[in-house]
Order: sequence, then C-alpha cells, then structure tokens
Amino acid sequence: MKKTVLFLLNGLGIEKKGSASVYSPTLMPTMDKLTFEHIFASLPTSAFDYKEGFKHFSVGVKTHTVDTLIELAFQNQEIYKNQTIPNHLKANENGKLHIMISLESLEYVEQLKLFLSYFRKITQKPIWVHPVFFSETIHQYQYLDSYIGKIRDICDTYPNVKIGIVTGKNYVYGNQNIEAVKKLYRIFINEIGEKWTDYTNKLETLYKNNVSPKDVAPFVVHNGFKIEDHDLFFMMNHKVDTVNVMYNLFAPPSIPNYSEARKDIKIVSLFPLEDTYVEALLQYAESKISLANSCESIGAKTLILTQKNRMQDIYYYCNGLKKIGSSAVQFALFDDNHLHDEKAWELIHAAIHMEDYTYIIIDYDISEYENIEMLKEALQEIDQILLKVKEMCKNEKMSLFVSSLYGMKKTFVKEDVSLLVDFSSKVPVIVVDDKYPKNIYQLEYGTTFDLSNTILKNIDSAFIRDGLLKEKNKGFSLFGLFKKKRNKKTK
Repeated sequence: MKKTVLFLLNGLGIEKKGSASVYSPTLMPTMDKLTFEHIFASLPTSAFDYKEGFKHFSVGVKTHTVDTLIELAFQNQEIYKNQTIPNHLKANENGKLHIMISLESLEYVEQLKLFLSYFRKITQKPIWVHPVFFSETIHQYQYLDSYIGKIRDICDTYPNVKIGIVTGKNYVYGNQNIEAVKKLYRIFINEIGEKWTDYTNKLETLYKNNVSPKDVAPFVVHNGFKIEDHDLFFMMNHKVDTVNVMYNLFAPPSIPNYSEARKDIKIVSLFPLEDTYVEALLQYAESKISLANSCESIGAKTLILTQKNRMQDIYYYCNGLKKIGSSAVQFALFDDNHLHDEKAWELIHAAIHMEDYTYIIIDYDISEYENIEMLKEALQEIDQILLKVKEMCKNEKMSLFVSSLYGMKKTFVKEDVSLLVDFSSKVPVIVVDDKYPKNIYQLEYGTTFDLSNTILKNIDSAFIRDGLLKEKNKGFSLFGLFKKKRNKKTK
C-alpha cells in the first residue's frame, strides 16, 4: 500500500467573478508552484461548510439527505408513527407548541408548511414559530429576510399561529455560551425583550453593524409566546446539534437560581440530537458506503488531524452517518492556539511518521477568520506548513493530494467596506507524486467523492471503485480514426 497524505484547505476554492481577491502567488508560493509543476484541476462541489464537505467526501451525494427523508416521511405516513408530540398535546389541556426552525434554506420553510398542516390536524392550541439563524456571513441577511416573510405568510393561513422570537443559533444550541442560552430563557419566561415587529429594519441594522446571523441576540416579533406549564418545544433541526443547556434550563433546571422554571416542559427534535434524552421524530439515514468502510475493505487506517470542536461531526460523516463507527478512522487534535505554527508542524510530522496509519488527512479550514488580514496571514502560514509536508512526502516517497471539500462564501468588512469572498462551486485538486507526471496523467471531471475514491485507489490499486486519475489520450481519438478512414475512401 502507498502511504498517502491529503492536505485540506477547506473553504478555499476557485475565486468566482466578483469575489474579492485573496489568493495570490506571493501569498502562497508553495501552492502556486504545485499548481504549475504537478497535476492540477478543479472539482465542483455543492457543499457549503465542512460538515457537508466531509459528508460528500465520505458517502457521496446520492445518499438520502435530510430533505428527502422528510418528504418520504410525509408521503408514506411515517411521520404519524411517532406519537410523542400528539400524546403530549392531548394529555395537557394547557400549554403551547413552540417550533424552533433552523432557517438555513427555503426548503426548510416549505417543510414548516407541512408540519403546520400536520399539527393543525391534531391540535388547535396556540403555535409559536421561532426562526433560528445558522448563517455565518452577513450577505445571507437578504435571504433570511425573505425566508421570515414566507414564514409569516404561512402562519397567516392558520388560526392562532404566529412568529414569536427570532434568534441566532448560539442562543439555542451548544454548551459553550450558557449565558446566551439564559438570555433566551429569560425572554421566554418573562416575555420581555427587544421588540421589532418590522423585522426587516432589524435585519438591516444587524447587517450594517456586521453582526453574524448565528450571533444575533434574540428579539421579539409578536408577544404571547410566554412559557407556561406543559409547553412543548419542537426543535426542527436538520443537523446533529446539542440542546443540553437549554434542556437543563427548561426541563428541569440544573443551573442554580432559576426558580421560575415551568413544569413539564417537553423538548422533541426532528432528527436525533446529541442529547440521548431528547426524543426525535425521524432517524438519519445511515450509508453503507463511507470512508471508514472503504478503509476497512483495503486494510488501511486513517488518521485525521483536526480541531477538537470539529472531530465529532467529521467522525459522524466519515463513518456513514453513524455516531458509533469504525476504528479505521482515528483522530489527532491540533492545539487551538497553535494551528499552523511550529507546534502544529511537530504534530503533523509525528502523525505522518506513525506506522499504524496509511492515510493521513490534515484538516485546515479558512472560513472561521473574522477579517481579510487574519485570513491572509493564516493562508501564508498554512502555505509554509504545506511546503514542509511536500518535502517530507517527497523524501519518504509518499503521495500528496492537496484539495478542499468546499468553497466558502463570506462577507468581510475592511475599513467600512464590505468585501465578498466567493470561493463557492469549485475547489482545487493537486496531485504531487512522481508516479503521476503531469505530461502523462490528468484528473477527469468528477466530485469530491470521486476524489476520495481516487486517493483510496492510490493507496491500494485493488480498491473496487475507480478514481479520477487517468492517462492522457496520446493523440488517439475515434474522431481522428474515422477521419483517416474517410480520407482513404476518397482517394
């Protein structure tokens, strides 16, 4: 087997027209040199973040998405099998239904219409819809404004259904900011908070102040949503998130000094959350194809170098959408304070030399930087790491692939000027190995899943799926052959 390194610069893509120029040969001389000296191509990608990127890379895009699973659940009546919500609504005369909808796409808004129709058939209790922003870039506000408008129109078609609170995801999900979750909790308990009936003006204000949508503090659109005993929260999530802080505050509180907690507050999710005590309506579709299964099939072990806060998500997707997976995929973690300095290089150097692992994935991501200067500095430092990895692979006769699993689209503000960095749609791929000289080999058109198969095929030529690396056509073509035959006949 051929030991292989995949160096990921996630978020980096081929700059689209209108994008602020970030990449340059002087900023990343190693990257630039590799594109000229070795096989270089671009691949299309529909992923929008590292989670989608690793999912496509590991299982492909043909596996059921959460959207198709929801459609199927309504078509085959599976949604009615889980009686958690109906039973709770019927058992408690008082109480309201709160829907926390992840506002990430128009499809999710259309799904809300399905759920409201379903809920209105089983209860006439008040329903409050609370949109949650997940986006990281301020250019998304124009879409979010239209999404909320569509939600308002949908709510208006049903009696006693309204928009209550709008908030960023950091005030709902996660352990990291307990104070933020407490702020949302207090608004629900006291029904006192900043009110913006005209939410468009609020979003314009947030845009001008360069507030990331995921960081939007909760604000009120309509009053009447105050939490009462027996209220039910339906978390309309599409990703694996955690609500344990919110859960502990609501039902029952484990954080001291929250004597105002209401009784029997129920939380149900659309898809499973990381909290095992939260019931879900549907289950994620597991994939028989995954990076882990593929590595097992050839007897190769993979080591992924990444940050701690990304590990669980990457593990989940690399194991075919399963929380418990294979030992064929293991992790080493960067120190968050030393992502691309000498300490990071020491980790990479040691990882590549580990005999137990045939496949090393170095997971860098450039999308989290807050300004252009920080982004360029990070790219410069990563390029220096890339140079060391390239030299090491050459000396050790290893294969090196350089790529990205998604291209970011993000607005930065520099001196009060908004700059859109648009790397979406296509990502670069470079193959560095003397076995594949660029005058003989080329990369065919494909996806990041095909890239994954290409790397596995490089590790073990007996791997069952074909890759993108092919020998160039040495001047032979059927068109040329037919042309020669025609010429002979005319003579």
